[in-house]
Amino acid sequence: MVDLPDSRRIVVTGLGMVTPLGVGQDEFSRRLFKGDCAIGAVQAFDPDANGSHLAAEVRDFTPRDFISVKNIRRMDRLSLLTSASARLALSDAGLAVTSENRDRIGILLGTAFGATDITVQLAGTMLAEGPSFVNPILVPNMVMNAPAGHASIELGFRGVNTTVTHFAVSAETAIAYAVSEIRRGAADVMLAG
Repeated sequence: MVDLPDSRRIVVTGLGMVTPLGVGQDEFSRRLFKGDCAIGAVQAFDPDANGSHLAAEVRDFTPRDFISVKNIRRMDRLSLLTSASARLALSDAGLAVTSENRDRIGILLGTAFGATDITVQLAGTMLAEGPSFVNPILVPNMVMNAPAGHASIELGFRGVNTTVTHFAVSAETAIAYAVSEIRRGAADVMLAG
């Protein structure tokens, strides 16, 4: 990426936190400063095949609080978390998506692995029962950019929509790329992380 000169300052105006310590800034901050630990026994899947039985899982999350019911049934877990985080960030920034600004609002998502849960689920179904038993509505969730796409559809923005995979620094790469998109004039607002 080229660092283009620009007189405009680029600032963070909103945060969307969906974390093992809590959903939303208030809950996250309260638990963080209280010294709570979010690490516990794995509940999302059977951990016996893995080396560890401990993880920091997002547990207190209700998708219906953030996402329309019609879209929930089409989304995998990563897309649900991404869409909720994007909604929280827009709300925190005090920004409403309108017909006037929706083409200038974009998303840049960083992910190391994408939606592995849906990939494992669909591969298991295909191997156990055959390809005709795979739910075709869920197949698009296997691609890396599905969560960013779902978030933009759910929230109604139509600007830059990109996903980067850069393993351990995917989020940082996404943020740097988002800054670049604003600097080059491709967007006025970017959700990134």
